[in-house]
Amino acid sequence: MRDVEQIERAFGDIANAAGSIDVLINNAANDDRHQWDTASAAYWDDRMAVNLRHQFFYAQAAAKRMRTQKKGLIVNMGSISWHLAIADLIIYMTAKAGIEGLTHGLARELGEHGIRVNTG
Repeated sequence: MRDVEQIERAFGDIANAAGSIDVLINNAANDDRHQWDTASAAYWDDRMAVNLRHQFFYAQAAAKRMRTQKKGLIVNMGSISWHLAIADLIIYMTAKAGIEGLTHGLARELGEHGIRVNTG
C-alpha cells in the first residue's frame, strides 16, 4: 500500500489480465488507538499513509485505466468516527475526514470522464 510504483505496476497487471478496471473499492485502514499528546510526527505520517495516502494513489492508478474506457466507479471507504468524535482516534479521524475531501475532489475531476467517485 505504501509503494506507489508497485501500486502502478499492480494496476497495470490487473488491466492487462482483465482487459479493464471497472470498479475500485478503497477500503484499507487501521483505527489504532492513540493519545494525541504523545503522538510523534513519525506516528502521524505512518497513520496518514495507512489511512489516507494510499486511497489517492490507488484511485489515481485505477482512474488512468478508467478514463480510456470513459466509465468506472471508485468508492472510497470512510468512517463515521470523525462525526462522532470517538476518543483516542484523532489522527485516524483526521485521515477519514480527509477521505471526504478526496472523494469530492476526485468526483469533480473524474466526472467529466464518465467516472463516478463516492464515499461510503
